[in-house]
Amino acid sequence: MRTCEAVRADDSDIDPDEAAMTLHGKNRRDRRIPLHPTTLDALAGYQQLRDRPIPGYAGPACWSTSREAG
Repeated sequence: MRTCEAVRADDSDIDPDEAAMTLHGKNRRDRRIPLHPTTLDALAGYQQLRDRPIPGYAGPACWSTSREAG
């Protein structure tokens, strides 16, 4: 995964049923990458932690930072 693809990733890009993630590259080029079951588990755990009530957090972005919380 390239940095620019990670920044553009949303939760909706992860498809646990297909064990894949859609990445959005430059020039509107999308690609799907397979995800190992342990990666899916790690992502689900991260999303649960991230979605805990954090003042100021908003948005569908897959990744968040502490800067978004305040």
